[in-house]
Amino acid sequence: IDTLRWDTLSANGYGRATSPELDQWLAQSVQFTNAWAPAPRTKPSFRTAFTGRYPSFAGAAPTIAEVLAPLGFNTAGMVGNVHLVPRFRFNRGMDHWEYENGAKANDQVDRALAWATEHQGEDTFQFVHFMDPHTFYEAPEPWKGMFQDGKSKPKAVPQRFNRWQIYNLMKKQRLTDAGKAWIRSAYDAEVAFTAHELSRLLTG
Repeated sequence: IDTLRWDTLSANGYGRATSPELDQWLAQSVQFTNAWAPAPRTKPSFRTAFTGRYPSFAGAAPTIAEVLAPLGFNTAGMVGNVHLVPRFRFNRGMDHWEYENGAKANDQVDRALAWATEHQGEDTFQFVHFMDPHTFYEAPEPWKGMFQDGKSKPKAVPQRFNRWQIYNLMKKQRLTDAGKAWIRSAYDAEVAFTAHELSRLLTG
Protein backbone atom coordinates (compact mmCIF):
# COMPACT_ATOMS: atom_id res chain seq x y z
CA ILE A 1 0.00 0.00 0.00
CA ASP A 2 1.65 3.20 -1.17
CA THR A 3 2.26 5.86 1.52
CA LEU A 4 0.34 4.12 4.31
CA ARG A 5 1.63 5.33 7.67
CA TRP A 6 1.90 2.58 10.30
CA ASP A 7 0.66 4.97 12.97
CA THR A 8 -2.61 5.80 11.17
CA LEU A 9 -4.18 2.38 11.76
CA SER A 10 -6.47 2.19 14.76
CA ALA A 11 -4.97 -1.24 15.52
CA ASN A 12 -1.69 0.54 16.20
CA GLY A 13 -3.18 3.02 18.66
CA TYR A 14 -4.31 5.81 16.33
CA GLY A 15 -7.04 7.99 17.82
CA ARG A 16 -9.43 7.64 14.87
CA ALA A 17 -11.24 4.44 13.88
CA THR A 18 -9.51 4.21 10.51
CA SER A 19 -9.32 0.43 10.22
CA PRO A 20 -11.96 -1.41 12.29
CA GLU A 21 -12.40 -4.34 9.86
CA LEU A 22 -8.66 -4.67 9.26
CA ASP A 23 -7.96 -4.47 13.01
CA GLN A 24 -9.72 -7.81 13.43
CA TRP A 25 -7.28 -9.38 10.98
CA LEU A 26 -4.29 -7.73 12.63
CA ALA A 27 -5.38 -9.00 16.05
CA GLN A 28 -4.85 -12.59 14.86
CA SER A 29 -1.72 -11.89 12.82
CA VAL A 30 1.99 -11.49 13.36
CA GLN A 31 2.98 -7.84 12.92
CA PHE A 32 6.53 -6.73 12.23
CA THR A 33 6.86 -3.47 14.13
CA ASN A 34 10.48 -2.74 13.21
CA ALA A 35 10.33 -2.75 9.41
CA TRP A 36 12.40 -0.47 7.19
CA ALA A 37 11.93 0.53 3.58
CA PRO A 38 15.08 -0.17 1.54
CA ALA A 39 14.79 3.17 -0.26
CA PRO A 40 12.66 6.34 -0.10
CA ARG A 41 11.39 5.88 -3.65
CA THR A 42 9.01 3.55 -5.46
CA LYS A 43 11.17 1.71 -7.99
CA PRO A 44 14.13 0.70 -5.79
CA SER A 45 11.78 -0.26 -2.94
CA PHE A 46 9.72 -2.54 -5.17
CA ARG A 47 12.82 -4.05 -6.77
CA THR A 48 13.86 -5.13 -3.29
CA ALA A 49 10.33 -6.35 -2.44
CA PHE A 50 10.28 -8.49 -5.60
CA THR A 51 13.79 -9.95 -5.24
CA GLY A 52 14.79 -9.81 -1.57
CA ARG A 53 18.00 -8.00 -2.57
CA TYR A 54 19.19 -4.51 -1.72
CA PRO A 55 18.32 -2.04 -4.51
CA SER A 56 21.84 -1.87 -5.92
CA PHE A 57 21.84 -5.68 -6.43
CA ALA A 58 18.18 -6.19 -7.32
CA GLY A 59 18.23 -5.33 -11.03
CA ALA A 60 19.78 -8.61 -12.17
CA ALA A 61 18.30 -10.81 -9.43
CA PRO A 62 15.41 -13.20 -10.16
CA THR A 63 11.99 -11.96 -9.07
CA ILE A 64 9.75 -13.96 -6.76
CA ALA A 65 7.56 -14.77 -9.79
CA GLU A 66 10.57 -16.13 -11.68
CA VAL A 67 11.39 -18.33 -8.68
CA LEU A 68 7.83 -19.61 -8.23
CA ALA A 69 6.86 -20.14 -11.88
CA PRO A 70 9.14 -23.19 -12.43
CA LEU A 71 7.56 -24.72 -9.32
CA GLY A 72 4.14 -24.67 -10.98
CA PHE A 73 2.72 -21.48 -9.48
CA ASN A 74 0.38 -19.22 -11.43
CA THR A 75 1.40 -15.63 -10.74
CA ALA A 76 -0.35 -12.29 -11.13
CA GLY A 77 0.00 -8.63 -10.28
CA MET A 78 -2.63 -5.89 -10.02
CA VAL A 79 -0.82 -2.55 -9.78
CA GLY A 80 -1.77 1.13 -9.71
CA ASN A 81 1.52 3.07 -9.64
CA VAL A 82 2.95 4.65 -12.79
CA HIS A 83 6.39 3.37 -11.78
CA LEU A 84 5.16 -0.23 -12.11
CA VAL A 85 4.31 -0.09 -15.82
CA PRO A 86 5.56 -3.14 -17.76
CA ARG A 87 8.42 -1.26 -19.41
CA PHE A 88 10.19 -1.15 -16.03
CA ARG A 89 10.00 -4.97 -15.98
CA PHE A 90 8.50 -5.48 -12.54
CA ASN A 91 6.27 -8.03 -14.27
CA ARG A 92 9.18 -10.36 -15.11
CA GLY A 93 7.97 -13.92 -14.65
CA MET A 94 4.34 -12.95 -14.03
CA ASP A 95 1.68 -14.86 -15.95
CA HIS A 96 -0.77 -11.99 -15.62
CA TRP A 97 -0.15 -8.27 -14.98
CA GLU A 98 -2.86 -5.58 -14.83
CA TYR A 99 -1.84 -1.93 -14.62
CA GLU A 100 -4.18 1.00 -14.15
CA ASN A 101 -2.63 4.26 -13.01
CA GLY A 102 -4.17 5.35 -9.72
CA ALA A 103 -6.67 2.46 -9.65
CA LYS A 104 -9.05 2.65 -6.70
CA ALA A 105 -8.84 -0.05 -4.02
CA ASN A 106 -12.29 -1.44 -4.75
CA ASP A 107 -11.36 -2.01 -8.40
CA GLN A 108 -8.09 -3.65 -7.39
CA VAL A 109 -9.89 -6.00 -5.01
CA ASP A 110 -12.49 -6.87 -7.67
CA ARG A 111 -9.67 -7.76 -10.09
CA ALA A 112 -7.76 -9.73 -7.48
CA LEU A 113 -10.77 -11.75 -6.37
CA ALA A 114 -11.80 -12.47 -9.96
CA TRP A 115 -8.30 -13.79 -10.74
CA ALA A 116 -8.19 -15.82 -7.51
CA THR A 117 -11.59 -17.36 -8.30
CA GLU A 118 -10.38 -18.30 -11.78
CA HIS A 119 -7.37 -20.08 -10.25
CA GLN A 120 -9.01 -21.80 -7.28
CA GLY A 121 -7.33 -25.07 -6.36
CA GLU A 122 -4.02 -24.02 -7.95
CA ASP A 123 -0.78 -22.88 -6.38
CA THR A 124 -0.80 -19.11 -6.83
CA PHE A 125 1.14 -15.99 -6.00
CA GLN A 126 -0.62 -12.66 -6.31
CA PHE A 127 0.74 -9.15 -5.85
CA VAL A 128 -2.05 -6.64 -5.17
CA HIS A 129 -1.03 -3.01 -4.95
CA PHE A 130 -3.07 -0.08 -3.56
CA MET A 131 -2.49 3.62 -4.22
CA ASP A 132 -5.37 5.22 -2.29
CA PRO A 133 -3.49 6.77 0.68
CA HIS A 134 -1.26 8.51 -1.88
CA THR A 135 -2.40 11.96 -2.99
CA PHE A 136 -4.91 13.09 -4.28
CA TYR A 137 -6.89 12.02 -1.17
CA GLU A 138 -10.24 11.49 -2.88
CA ALA A 139 -11.92 8.72 -0.90
CA PRO A 140 -15.36 7.71 -2.20
CA GLU A 141 -18.57 7.87 -0.20
CA PRO A 142 -19.29 7.00 2.55
CA TRP A 143 -15.65 7.49 3.59
CA LYS A 144 -15.24 10.93 2.01
CA GLY A 145 -15.36 13.55 4.74
CA MET A 146 -15.91 11.02 7.52
CA PHE A 147 -13.28 12.67 9.72
CA GLN A 148 -13.92 16.31 8.74
CA ASP A 149 -16.42 16.88 11.60
CA GLY A 150 -18.50 19.09 9.31
CA LYS A 151 -15.65 21.55 8.75
CA SER A 152 -15.27 23.05 5.29
CA LYS A 153 -12.03 23.00 3.35
CA PRO A 154 -9.78 26.02 4.04
CA LYS A 155 -9.55 28.30 0.99
CA ALA A 156 -5.75 28.01 0.69
CA VAL A 157 -5.96 24.22 0.16
CA PRO A 158 -6.78 23.29 -3.46
CA GLN A 159 -9.68 20.94 -4.07
CA ARG A 160 -7.27 18.47 -5.71
CA PHE A 161 -3.62 18.73 -4.78
CA ASN A 162 -0.28 16.98 -4.94
CA ARG A 163 2.57 17.10 -2.47
CA TRP A 164 4.42 19.86 -4.31
CA GLN A 165 1.44 22.22 -4.01
CA ILE A 166 1.23 21.57 -0.27
CA TYR A 167 4.98 21.99 0.09
CA ASN A 168 4.75 25.38 -1.66
CA LEU A 169 1.93 26.46 0.65
CA MET A 170 4.13 25.54 3.61
CA LYS A 171 7.10 27.47 2.18
CA LYS A 172 4.89 30.54 1.77
CA GLN A 173 3.50 30.02 5.29
CA ARG A 174 -0.03 29.83 3.88
CA LEU A 175 -0.84 26.39 5.31
CA THR A 176 -2.62 26.96 8.61
CA ASP A 177 -3.23 24.42 11.37
CA ALA A 178 -6.81 24.16 10.08
CA GLY A 179 -5.46 23.38 6.60
CA LYS A 180 -3.13 20.70 7.95
CA ALA A 181 -5.97 19.16 9.95
CA TRP A 182 -8.23 19.09 6.87
CA ILE A 183 -5.53 17.39 4.78
CA ARG A 184 -4.87 14.86 7.54
CA SER A 185 -8.59 14.10 7.76
CA ALA A 186 -8.76 13.55 3.99
CA TYR A 187 -5.76 11.21 4.23
CA ASP A 188 -7.32 9.30 7.11
CA ALA A 189 -10.49 8.79 5.04
CA GLU A 190 -8.37 7.17 2.32
CA VAL A 191 -6.76 4.93 4.94
CA ALA A 192 -10.21 3.88 6.18
CA PHE A 193 -11.40 3.12 2.64
CA THR A 194 -8.26 1.14 1.85
CA ALA A 195 -8.41 -0.82 5.11
CA HIS A 196 -12.04 -1.72 4.36
CA GLU A 197 -11.12 -2.97 0.88
CA LEU A 198 -8.07 -4.89 2.12
CA SER A 199 -10.31 -6.62 4.65
CA ARG A 200 -12.71 -7.47 1.81
CA LEU A 201 -9.79 -8.99 -0.13
CA LEU A 202 -8.66 -11.07 2.84
CA THR A 203 -12.21 -12.23 3.52
CA GLY A 204 -12.59 -13.24 -0.13
